Order: sequence, then structure tokens, then C-alpha cells
Amino acid sequence: ADAVRVSAPVRGGGTATVTRSASLRRAVLQVSGAPALASGRTYQAWYAVPAGFAAAGLVPQGEAVTVLLEGDATLASGVGLTDEPAGGSPQPTTEPLALIALSA
Repeated sequence: ADAVRVSAPVRGGGTATVTRSASLRRAVLQVSGAPALASGRTYQAWYAVPAGFAAAGLVPQGEAVTVLLEGDATLASGVGLTDEPAGGSPQPTTEPLALIALSA
């Protein structure tokens, strides 16, 4: 009942939408219409937290994908989506392709 949904454009095309539930402490990321990445690259989701960014999971490529993000979503002020090497990175290596601001 407390789920909040926020969307933002993905650079290059498409939309990223985050639905977060404070009571469940979880968030879901939906990405639709995002461009295909080069071979050996993957989308990676990040929580924007006071210390910077915390990995929230890899996002498969596809016309429309939905991913349950890893970790406690209540600590995040936003969710970012980056283009990373296959397998992901411990910290973002590119500027966010999308940054979805979450209300407190």
C-alpha cells in the first residue's frame, strides 16, 4: 500500500521506472526501450546513498525488463543505471544513463 513509483528517461532512449515500498524495504526497477549495449557490456543498477553509490544488481538487456533490486531500498535517495563491463563493477565506471530521484 505504501509503494511509490517514479520514472526518468534513459539517455539514448527508453524509460526507467522504480517502484519502492518503504515497509518492505525493497524496490523494483523496470527498464523499457533502452538501447542495446555493445558486446561485453551490461546495465547495472545502483542505489544513491549518502556514501555515494551502492550496487543494486545487474539489469539484463531487452525491450522491457523488470528486476527486483538487491539491498535495502529505504537507504536510497535515488537509483542510477549505468553501462558497465559484463559481470558488473564494484563502483560505477560511467556516468548514469538514468538517475531516478526517490522521495524521502
